[in-house]
Amino acid sequence: MPEKTFKFTVAQSGYSLDMLVRQIGPDLLISVTGGTNPHIGVVTTLAPGLKTQTVRFLSPHEGFHKEDLITERIAAKISPSLTRNCVITAGVHVNYITKKQIAAAGPMSDKLGEQLLLWLKSHPENTSKPIYKHPE
Repeated sequence: MPEKTFKFTVAQSGYSLDMLVRQIGPDLLISVTGGTNPHIGVVTTLAPGLKTQTVRFLSPHEGFHKEDLITERIAAKISPSLTRNCVITAGVHVNYITKKQIAAAGPMSDKLGEQLLLWLKSHPENTSKPIYKHPE
């Protein structure tokens, strides 16, 4: 089955967040990037029946990356409807970021989560199950 990729973008306060959703079999790999220096700062995993977990990578200048604000807000939006495994990465850096731009990250993340939730409802899991045992 070919992989499917979908992209969503939101903008506010002079920068944008891009969310790339890659469907791999039944599972989802989601990356959120934006600003002047996109990267991978955090990874959040979620799946039905499991606790959401986040790993924050070290930032070269400020301790740990803080994009868990983005990934965990998106995860909270989709978690109640999620029927598959999901990994969300995020890395957003805006040079000379202002307090207004920092404050915009939350509402922009919520909008991405809402767009993703609508997409999930219109793209239900539709893959064949793997077969592990050869018929004898």
